[in-house]
Amino acid sequence: RDLVRSRGLGDVYKRQRYDLALETSQLPAGPFIGSLNPTLKGVYDGMLDVVFDVDGAGVTGVNLKKNLKGMANLDFKGANIELFDSWKKLFMTPVALVLRVPAMLDSPIQGLSLQSSFGDGTVNLGEFKVLSPQFEVVSTGAIPIADDLMASALALPIDLTMKKDLALGANLVDEEAEVTEGFVKLPPFVSVEGSVGTPKVNIDKLAVGKLFIRNVAGSVSYTHLRA
Repeated sequence: RDLVRSRGLGDVYKRQRYDLALETSQLPAGPFIGSLNPTLKGVYDGMLDVVFDVDGAGVTGVNLKKNLKGMANLDFKGANIELFDSWKKLFMTPVALVLRVPAMLDSPIQGLSLQSSFGDGTVNLGEFKVLSPQFEVVSTGAIPIADDLMASALALPIDLTMKKDLALGANLVDEEAEVTEGFVKLPPFVSVEGSVGTPKVNIDKLAVGKLFIRNVAGSVSYTHLRA
């Protein structure tokens, strides 16, 4: 059964204080997102579970660092979202190019999940996950809130798993790679750094090069053994 509960107390315009909460269960994403932004009406499918409970004062980095506390969890299932241009340009295009897997750019997003908390001047990402038929992206970490909010530093490691057949075709894994529900986990090679206002992707090209060399050699050895 659909569930929506909300609480909102505040004097944001005069004193910028707020105490806000929202809880939804199995809420149709399309109508809900369309009500927030009419230009997106009918764009999204899927169902939303949201738990949001935030207390604070002010909207600048200085005030948020001092006053913000609470949590926000999101689970977006059954979605069929084309990659956002900003997400594609920032993250997916560089990763797909360096791995030589252009199919990643054409794979729609089927789900998003977020577990986060706020307090002591920090935004803590318990887990942020992006789900696609071809890959999964997971990140955890902490974002210290800077006095200039947009200057808050990012240092978020990224874990990338990929469909085994896709990873095999790109020589990213060998035949004996451990498989979980059809996906294989790649070694760490990418992180999101920079700042909230200017995020950037850092790719360890040396790690990627070693990955290719190791798995090409492994494939040759595996083929030789089978022969």
